[in-house]
Amino acid sequence: MRPALIRTLSTTLLALAAVGAQAADAWPTKPIRFIVPFGPGGANDVVARAVAEFASKQLGQPIVVENKPGAGSVTGSDYVAKSAPDGYTFLTPAGGVITNAMIKPKMPFKEDDLVPVAMMAVSPSMIVVPADSPIKDLKGFIAASKAGQGLNFSTAGTGSTPHFVAEMLKLKAGAKLEIVPYKSGSEGMGAVIGKQVDATSEASPVVMAQVKGGKLKAIASTWNRRIAALPDLPTAQEQGYPDVVIGHWSGVFA
Repeated sequence: MRPALIRTLSTTLLALAAVGAQAADAWPTKPIRFIVPFGPGGANDVVARAVAEFASKQLGQPIVVENKPGAGSVTGSDYVAKSAPDGYTFLTPAGGVITNAMIKPKMPFKEDDLVPVAMMAVSPSMIVVPADSPIKDLKGFIAASKAGQGLNFSTAGTGSTPHFVAEMLKLKAGAKLEIVPYKSGSEGMGAVIGKQVDATSEASPVVMAQVKGGKLKAIASTWNRRIAALPDLPTAQEQGYPDVVIGHWSGVFA
């Protein structure tokens, strides 16, 4: 296991223990639940399961990962917000846990009903198109979107990181995109592979195997530097779009 990953898992474990200690003198005495507010296979689901496997061994109690997708992560977030504050139910969200309140007219819970506990991971984001797409780079993608009726861009739901990537491309690059929300990043990725949509943006751990397996073509990274596993893939900044910079983060809230 890489040192950076060990540090991340250890920090998360300590944060969970601190929350549990506040909730009960003896903790944990029963299984812990991680609620992922997206469908299986997306970035947050992958990270949550990796952390759960490590932390459960250290804590001596199983950590059960449950997917509760819907409403751009609001469904799962609301579930945790209204759960008993006993240190046994945690939310493992992405940026939507913060941004949803900014873009939705009404939320089913108060902002302070959820408390940040730890940051689990930050992953580079990659913009991908079907493997046989004639689009070769981000400039070609922007140009293609401006021709005709535009392009369809799948996301993991309103307020998700892929949604913000699409909005950045529209605002900063003038892309003409129709946003198509799905319940998870893996579903959005599958829609690109199946050619139901023209493109998406997802965390590198989710799409890397499909890119290397020839099912998807990566045209840009939205990170601030190139991805080590794909050193020939230029960033959006390198392709002339300095403001298109964002990564996928996965955290723990209680």
